[in-house]
Amino acid sequence: MITPEEARNFALEHFPKAPEDLISELGITLRESEMSGCDGWCLRRGDEAIIRINRNLGAGRKRFTLAHELGHLILGIPGIVGESYEEMLSSDLAEEREVNQLASELLMPKEIVTQVLPDLPVVCDGLRRLARKSKVSELAAAIRVCNLAEEIGLNNALVVLFDDDDSVRWQWSQTLTMPEDLACKLLKRARKASPEVFRVEREDGDVIVASIIENHSFGSATMFVQLLPNDIGHNVSHHERRKQLERDLFEGEVKLQQSMSGYFGALKSRVKQKGWSKAQAQADFWRRYEETLAGTTVDSDEGRAYVDLRIDEWF
Repeated sequence: MITPEEARNFALEHFPKAPEDLISELGITLRESEMSGCDGWCLRRGDEAIIRINRNLGAGRKRFTLAHELGHLILGIPGIVGESYEEMLSSDLAEEREVNQLASELLMPKEIVTQVLPDLPVVCDGLRRLARKSKVSELAAAIRVCNLAEEIGLNNALVVLFDDDDSVRWQWSQTLTMPEDLACKLLKRARKASPEVFRVEREDGDVIVASIIENHSFGSATMFVQLLPNDIGHNVSHHERRKQLERDLFEGEVKLQQSMSGYFGALKSRVKQKGWSKAQAQADFWRRYEETLAGTTVDSDEGRAYVDLRIDEWF
């Protein structure tokens, strides 16, 4: 069996399909079936191993469950039969946390996380982008960032999952626990500030930043809470700046925004095919579209800043 460090290196080389590719590489049998009261389990006998996954899980949840069971096999930690997806994520057992850590690293290598989230604070749009890029749930993305808190510059971080009646279902952090009544108050204030993030400065000068991801399909909401130094907590993040520019440039301009999405999609394909630098990508964009965009809201300093910001996301 592969070592955890070898698995981490494999994950970066094979992102975003590392768990699936690694199962194939190791000759592990993967089966999907309808399961009741359990979303996944694994079993190893000698040189043979099998992973079984609940076929009714959504794509993102299925991939985390797969990576979780693979983590059990790599680490040599016996699996727990009867676990649901959320029970895997929220477990307080030390061995389960170790398995979850490796599963998250297989799905979202640190290098990918810092590429998608280039600055602080982390906001919900950034978590959504990380989830889409990594093909995982937004909840799994939030927990991965939470576990990387110190490494990416956060003083602390916490993920709180709420039920549809806004009661706390469970919370996750390496070191932080929030009283339920405080979490509920923070949720209300964060929702009131939405779609902007909610910021509040503490007496010691540190800044609490909270943002909300509404999970309407699952009757829940995820709140990502981070504690930042004062000079960073008040920064406008890359994703906040993008959202603000989009509001300024495309309010009442749906067709223009759709056209820009098409332009960026085509440009991104050319960048990948030709291996262009950021400067080459910027030059190609304006060479192709400057005349078409003349006289639109994108034909402005803000428009050029927006184009530069979008292209920055690929490098």
